[in-house]
Amino acid sequence: MTLQKISSVQLIFVFILMLHHSVSAQNIDSLHHLVFEKYGATMNFSIEYSANDFYLVKAKNKSADDRSYEQIQVLKDSLEITGDRAFMLRIGQLYSRLNETTLGKEWFLKALTEYSKAYVSDPNSQKMLKEMVSLHTEMGQTTKAIEKTNRILELSPKDLDYILLNTVFHFMIAKYDDGVQIIDKAAIFYPEDPGLVLMKTMGEVFKLMGALTQESEADKAKVIWANHIHDDNYLNEMKSKFPDNETLQIGISCSELFILFYGKILPIMFELPDDMINYNFNLSDDEQKKLASLEKSFKSFLKNKSNENTYALHYSLGMIKMLQSDFKKAIPNFKKAIDQKPVQFRSSMDKVISGYDNIIASYLFLDDKKSAEKALQTKIDEHAGGDPSAVDHLQLAYVKIENHDLKSATMLLETALGLDSNNVDIYTTLGDIYLLEKKYPDAENLFNLAYDLSPDDKGLYLSLIGLYIANGEIENAVYMANSYLEFDPENEFVLGVKRCYVSSEKPTNKIEK
Repeated sequence: MTLQKISSVQLIFVFILMLHHSVSAQNIDSLHHLVFEKYGATMNFSIEYSANDFYLVKAKNKSADDRSYEQIQVLKDSLEITGDRAFMLRIGQLYSRLNETTLGKEWFLKALTEYSKAYVSDPNSQKMLKEMVSLHTEMGQTTKAIEKTNRILELSPKDLDYILLNTVFHFMIAKYDDGVQIIDKAAIFYPEDPGLVLMKTMGEVFKLMGALTQESEADKAKVIWANHIHDDNYLNEMKSKFPDNETLQIGISCSELFILFYGKILPIMFELPDDMINYNFNLSDDEQKKLASLEKSFKSFLKNKSNENTYALHYSLGMIKMLQSDFKKAIPNFKKAIDQKPVQFRSSMDKVISGYDNIIASYLFLDDKKSAEKALQTKIDEHAGGDPSAVDHLQLAYVKIENHDLKSATMLLETALGLDSNNVDIYTTLGDIYLLEKKYPDAENLFNLAYDLSPDDKGLYLSLIGLYIANGEIENAVYMANSYLEFDPENEFVLGVKRCYVSSEKPTNKIEK
């Protein structure tokens, strides 16, 4: 179960290639157009763990034969004979495992209709409530899942599995304090339960992470970090208190790595280095020793063949190698982690987005753009986030544009637009392609749509400068350049525009809104 999707740290390699133009400021009427490219590979990397990697009892995977259309037909036949709504849920799950997302959703909706009717007449059936929790989980309806879980706990207040599940649901919607309160109340019944200890520890770590990644200003993020109590003594105390509980030992170790990771990336979250190729995280002696100790522990846990928690272990080893700037060795660890959650058995809460992103980032750290492109395509093909992702298609389009494959980029962007019609970057990127193809009216239409969504978007400013120059609207271009330089005064492309042209009249079209 993936907790709140962690907002990734974005490190963007932007390549702006200004084509030579044949006119000077004294002869602007002879300018035909100025085409620019501003796209390249986008690096996102993060550390992200899932709650069911640590404590919650995992549902046993069905055999490979269950993941088949023949098995779906068997379930449909059983549904027709018995009328049992549970078969609807299972059919939806199988369609989802087969990447038939639309059919899966249709069957989930059918099941929800039948469960909702039954719930009205029998709100105390715990079997039905638990099936409804699974259904809401599959449909991504976390708030609804919480409602049914609360009802289960009203009927059975000591049900530890659902206490923990309720905690996870609250973490998923970033209600970390509420999740910790649930644990504190449960401690009355289970004062020494290691699962509750682990969940509380992870809750505090996720709360810190959420505060950091949602902050948009560097100074404020640094204050948040400075005010955080890095209490290694507490973590060590929990480790020593439950020495034989391997699950808790793994979870605490992951928490330690989590904190170390954010401590190292905080300096580059807002101030990007000029060169990220073979980047060095500059570990202190103590940090190197800490990572070496954690690496030894994770490898030791892997030797226990009865341990089902291998995703978190391989993933953690990959994170350690990233922090050690050993990106070549990080990649196979992330791949091994993803292999532990094969596509056919992933639930909607069992995503591996971070693993894919870290593989792509590692290739980019190594300046291997070709492999990064292949990894991004694999991420899309395997539906790493469950449903198809507009952002993934957009990022791959960036790479295609950089490689001058405008046809493939256009197809990706059109797909992305169908997935998310409110993403301003999709409109501006597709508009930029139209600029390159000299389809200026089409480009202008897309830029106006982007303006409606986000009139202050910086990328849109750059696109409009190119459009105005292409249309011979030099006064508008320079006015937009002046506006852009207010928040990015050293941008070489925009400064080049100003060096060529001298007018600064206000624009005359929609952008003046």
